[in-house]
Amino acid sequence: MKLETKFTKGDWIIHSKSETTITTAKGRTIATTATLQDGTEATYNENQANAKLISRAPKLFNALKDAVEEIDTMILLTPTGKRRNELCEKSIQLTRILYNSIS
Repeated sequence: MKLETKFTKGDWIIHSKSETTITTAKGRTIATTATLQDGTEATYNENQANAKLISRAPKLFNALKDAVEEIDTMILLTPTGKRRNELCEKSIQLTRILYNSIS
């Protein structure tokens, strides 16, 4: 599957100070998560978890794309029947997620 991505390619890196910033390896800012309003450890941990999820977006996208390609290959190798229909439906669902994430 050939998908033209519009997001910034490459690794995204987390930088933590009073707020958490996600940048490219070259320093371009991708996102900044919320500043620590209440200063609690729970807020800090949530902020870090949000940053980790955002920073992993390119890798998650590529993993999902690879999964769709693998399922599509399995569809080609699976005889007609219920299992093939299930694989087709799963491929369609994942493909919709992919397209919605880049449009």
